[in-house]
Amino acid sequence: MVICHIRVIDTNVRLSEQNHALITQQLQYENLKERIDQARWAKHDMRHHVLLLQSLLEDQKYAAVQVPEDLNIPDNVLSVLLGNLLENALEASRHVETGKRKITIKSVCSGGMILFKISNTYAGTLLPNKNGLYLSTKHTGSGIGLASVRSIVEQNQGRMEITHTDTQFIVTVMLEQYRTKIMR
Repeated sequence: MVICHIRVIDTNVRLSEQNHALITQQLQYENLKERIDQARWAKHDMRHHVLLLQSLLEDQKYAAVQVPEDLNIPDNVLSVLLGNLLENALEASRHVETGKRKITIKSVCSGGMILFKISNTYAGTLLPNKNGLYLSTKHTGSGIGLASVRSIVEQNQGRMEITHTDTQFIVTVMLEQYRTKIMR
């Protein structure tokens, strides 16, 4: 009877160790998956930023954008945010009949806040996902651009609103304009 009890305890210890090993592997897997997603976002953001800049320089279709120097968000992060929104607007407008394509970009600084509003025409059906964003028209699954923008907005305690009509898609982003604390 004692030997049977010892075997049960030994089996329970081995099962507990195996369970611990499985939990550790699961945590490592989730951590690795998160890092892969972050790398995917970074690659996506950089690729679209470079493509947008190339396109603007080649077409010589650009205008000076004045951004306050004391903006609460680094220039490279702001570039990723606006680059993703503009790239999405350009991509969506390409599917609209020529002559009906329109992209409007507005920015306003007021009351310590900066607001960006990008609206564009689109054709087709919008498919929202469970996170309040939209499924990609380029591949299966959710789009990376809006998710990246949302992440930037959340990291900077801002607000993002997405609305649409039958022909217009509108993204509004509001961020604090001024630095609220000094990082040392």
